[in-house]
Amino acid sequence: MIDAYFEWHARGKRVMLVSGSNTEADAINGAIQQRQVDHGEMDPARSSLGWGATRPRR
Repeated sequence: MIDAYFEWHARGKRVMLVSGSNTEADAINGAIQQRQVDHGEMDPARSSLGWGATRPRR
C-alpha cells in the first residue's frame, strides 16, 4: 500500500488510503512520514499541530 501510494503520488495523482482501524491508520501514516524523512521530503526537526492540537508522529 505504501509503495503504491508513492508510485501514484510521484505521477502527480491524488491518493486516498483507507484502513480498517485507527491503529492501521497510525502505522500507515508513520510509514509514509518515515519514508518522506528518509528521502529528505520532510524535516523531522519541524513540527506542526494537527486537528485538536495533536502533533504528527515521527
